[in-house]
Amino acid sequence: DPAMKQFLLYLDESNALGKKFIIQDLDETHVFVLAELVNFLQ
Repeated sequence: DPAMKQFLLYLDESNALGKKFIIQDLDETHVFVLAELVNFLQ
């Protein structure tokens, strides 16, 4: 949902996980993230 996407964008921009993890911003509710962090983010 859009709120979760905004939270993920915030985490990415603030380097909260130690590195950038969003590969591509697709649309208002979807992003591609690094495969190694998918389980952690779920």
